Amino acid sequence: LDHGRLPAALAAIQARHPLLRVCVRDDGGQPAYFESDAPIPLSLCERAGDTHFHQVVTDERNRPLPADQAPLLRLTVLWG
Repeated sequence: LDHGRLPAALAAIQARHPLLRVCVRDDGGQPAYFESDAPIPLSLCERAGDTHFHQVVTDERNRPLPADQAPLLRLTVLWG
């Protein structure tokens, strides 16, 4: 996996799938989708042992993902 090519690959996926560029905000009392040009956040993390994966998953699961900030996803790649 070429880590240097991941941002361009994520941008291509976002270009093809508009819902990967949105957030949800209040629009006159109703929830509505709003598009953004914000890239998908990417974290690269080198594996630090046999159980490191569990800690990374726990940390990601417990980190908030605000619905009013696009995009509504992030990617963490654990390698090594």
